[in-house]
Amino acid sequence: MQLAKKGTPLVYVATAQPLDSEMAERIERHRRQRSGRWQTIEEAKEVDKVINLCQEGSIVLVDCLTIWLSHLLFEDVLSVEEILTAARRMLATAEKRQLSLVLVSNDVNEGVPPVDREVRRYIYALEQVHRLCVAEADQAVQVIAGQGVMWKGDRA
Repeated sequence: MQLAKKGTPLVYVATAQPLDSEMAERIERHRRQRSGRWQTIEEAKEVDKVINLCQEGSIVLVDCLTIWLSHLLFEDVLSVEEILTAARRMLATAEKRQLSLVLVSNDVNEGVPPVDREVRRYIYALEQVHRLCVAEADQAVQVIAGQGVMWKGDRA
């Protein structure tokens, strides 16, 4: 993974919203941990529109796809195909703008299979988004207990 050169614009797109005190505290902790070099833009759903406004060559970190997906699936009640269309639009916009796009997500499908129908629908949609993003990515890294496991690409 290439490190940002001095002067490269860094954009942090936050998809979380402070809907309860726990999430508000998490968001504040994340803000404190980020360097002042990062421009933070809070956008829960229309990430592609934010990406389209970024300066060419920027590094854009989207945190996170799991929360973004929950907004689209449960608030906007989009179908999986509509969500995949939104994800494709986000990826295409980043490519068109020549951005280095870093996507943060969570793997929520490593436990006992859920009984709840809505949880299964969410996990299925997230798997589809992950597959699409990894297929389009130059690199895919899974972080487990702070250790990166390279699934795709070079360590460069």
